[in-house]
Amino acid sequence: MSLRHYAKARSNLRWLMLGILLLTTFYGAYRLDADPLWVDEVISMQRSGLVSYVDSTAPSDVWERTALISDQVPGYYILLALWGNVVGTTPFALRTLSLLFGVLSVAIAYQIGRSLHSHIAGINSALMLASSAFYMLFLHEMRTYAFLVFLIALFIWCYWLITHNRVTVWSQLGLVLSAMAMMYSYYLSIVIIASVCLYHLIFVEKNREWWRVVVLMGCAGLLFLPWFITAFSVFDDTVRNDMRTIHTTEFFTAISTMVEAFSNKSSLLFVLFALLAFQLRREASRFAWFMCISCLSLMIILNEPFGVFVNLRYTLIIWIPLAILAGLGIQRLIAFGVPSALILGVILFGGVLGNFNQALEAEYDLPIRYLPWDTLTDLLSLYEQDGDMMTFIASIEGNDWEGVHEERVMPHYFHDSVIEPIFVEDVRNLSDESFLLDATFATQNSNRIWLSYDPELRSWRTGLFEDRLLENDFNFCGNFVDTDELYLDLYAHPNAVANSETFTFAQGDARAELALIGSIPSHPDGVLYVNHAWTLSDDFPRSEYSLAVHIMDGQGNLVTQADYGLPTDSFDCVQVNIPLDTLSEGQYEIRAFVYQWQDGTRLDAVDASDELDYIVVGEFSIE
Repeated sequence: MSLRHYAKARSNLRWLMLGILLLTTFYGAYRLDADPLWVDEVISMQRSGLVSYVDSTAPSDVWERTALISDQVPGYYILLALWGNVVGTTPFALRTLSLLFGVLSVAIAYQIGRSLHSHIAGINSALMLASSAFYMLFLHEMRTYAFLVFLIALFIWCYWLITHNRVTVWSQLGLVLSAMAMMYSYYLSIVIIASVCLYHLIFVEKNREWWRVVVLMGCAGLLFLPWFITAFSVFDDTVRNDMRTIHTTEFFTAISTMVEAFSNKSSLLFVLFALLAFQLRREASRFAWFMCISCLSLMIILNEPFGVFVNLRYTLIIWIPLAILAGLGIQRLIAFGVPSALILGVILFGGVLGNFNQALEAEYDLPIRYLPWDTLTDLLSLYEQDGDMMTFIASIEGNDWEGVHEERVMPHYFHDSVIEPIFVEDVRNLSDESFLLDATFATQNSNRIWLSYDPELRSWRTGLFEDRLLENDFNFCGNFVDTDELYLDLYAHPNAVANSETFTFAQGDARAELALIGSIPSHPDGVLYVNHAWTLSDDFPRSEYSLAVHIMDGQGNLVTQADYGLPTDSFDCVQVNIPLDTLSEGQYEIRAFVYQWQDGTRLDAVDASDELDYIVVGEFSIE
């Protein structure tokens, strides 16, 4: 190959690698703000001190909080706390840390393949890692896994450089810091460190560089000493924790699922790549195969006492060795004459399909990872009142994850709310009366009850719950959300208006009293919900009158309205929905009046000043 052709090929590979990094960025970024927090992310924020109800984000305080937990190390939480202090504490901002390390892990996977074999091998490894849809899930989650995979990649790369006569200050520093950071971020990273140490002991020539690695690894171990004593108690607690071993997966099944997840269900293709990389006389192939076999062997050994295979995400520690192995196999397939564009195109296509598969979390991980707490609390914050209760009903059979929502996620979202939330779980063999205990409790302790659920998890006994509210003199006051992800209704007792301002309309001695059930938000979003109650005297001619709700702009002009007939019951709760999408920015006033629908004659508003025939219900603004 001429120098010009070589330079052009190098340039094309750089552009290809840039494309892979941009694709990785897109895979992670497009969902940074798409999902509510799930339990592990709430835990990350709590342990990092990035929530209003935890005092400090100082590294020393994060260290002390983590020391009280039996199976965690403080490294990632300290890093997340520092990141949050710089970029802010919104889920979007905090999740960008994982995206950053995810993109860097793909970049270093390229460097590893390039150092072991060639530039194209590096491209192969990087694309395999970037196309692994299961790994890409963790690029938009506030968890340690993207950071861990980055550290593993950096550790392996620095080790290879040092043992192949490319010793620099940076490679040595990278080896020490990455090994130390792995130990401080994830206990199971010992599998990677031990595998590299075994390879170093068995295969590497015992020369000066061999001892250099030993010394550097010793330095990393010394830096971990401050946590070492704690680690002993952690391992002891974990061994005595039966939950991990009870729920762990049998290792043949776990390995099969792991390969399937890594390769986007193209297990046979991955096996082909791995077999093609089986050239034990070649150092790079020997290293890749040894790392994979050694890591798997250690994971199998540790599975019995520690439940390594209890969750698929724990196997992410082996993703970098798998990417290296596949990259070398693809390189050999290309050497046999198979067009590289064809192979990489197939991998790319599988990655795109996998990364846009919205059911991936449920298929490989938690079936109810997300519940729409963010949407729910954002809306309730506009209409909540002191003393409100919110009952969230879920029918969740066959798993234990309802507990983490009830104990962790729901309290996090409602911590700063005046609403008391109740998680109502419907499980098999639960009697109707046991299921309805929460409904009875809510009716005895609140005058306004919000009823909500995820339609996909709707209990068949939700109707019984609603009936129990009605039996206790609660009235249905309207629906606030009815989507594929969330349903939300409001129920109110007549006592809910006991302390509310009441407006009276009169026809002779007959009276119609209107009182707001819900507050008017100052900045409504999309739709304005006006919830109110009517108390009608027996002699009021209900069938003759209607209510009009008018929205007036700052100049007193009518911009939109809603009308309905008065209820027939002596007490009833009514909701008026006013779409706001056609309104421009500005201040608006809400007026209401009662009129005779046959001729438009208005009733006097007894409580209105200046003898007006309307009342001012409230004001709001559009920004």
